[in-house]
Amino acid sequence: QEFGTAGATEPANSAPGKLVATIAVHDAYTMAAGFDRNYTALSTPTLVDTNADNIFDPAYAGDSGGNLYRFSLKGSTDSWQAVKIYSGATERNSKGRSVATQPITAAPAVYRKTDDTYVVLVGTGSDIFASDLKNTRRQVMLGIFDDPAAVAAAPVAQSDLVEQSFTTTSSREGAYDYVSNRAVAANAKGWVLALDS
Repeated sequence: QEFGTAGATEPANSAPGKLVATIAVHDAYTMAAGFDRNYTALSTPTLVDTNADNIFDPAYAGDSGGNLYRFSLKGSTDSWQAVKIYSGATERNSKGRSVATQPITAAPAVYRKTDDTYVVLVGTGSDIFASDLKNTRRQVMLGIFDDPAAVAAAPVAQSDLVEQSFTTTSSREGAYDYVSNRAVAANAKGWVLALDS
């Protein structure tokens, strides 16, 4: 957290590089919750200043479980919290445990949609491990609509999103790929574009 001067309170005994707070992520990817492992790795976060006061308000980050989180950074550090805004896709393995199939390993891009809402853009997939080179699972681009001031609600699932797709058209000059432009209603949760179609 970068502390500015417009209404920000610098914590006592603060210093550059000193840990200010730890924000717990609930509903974690654990074996106790039915998953195949007891950890996930967080992507690099993207910080957003929603009111142009040079103080970051929320941050957004994904994890290797394919989930997307909003980290509220307003107020005192005691009130900071993580809210899961998107629940990653999973499939069952031979042992009946859930396996994340669409990890988020890069920082999201965040753009203002309306005065109160943002579009959080992420692509899924990983090239971190050697096993990733043989992974042929479907990966996607996601555009999740979020209101940083909203209280915690059920996270969005991929089935809640408007599905966009690629179409290939051939001409004398060659083949061209086009992305569909299916209408996304004002009350929609966002859109998803499959990268294997």
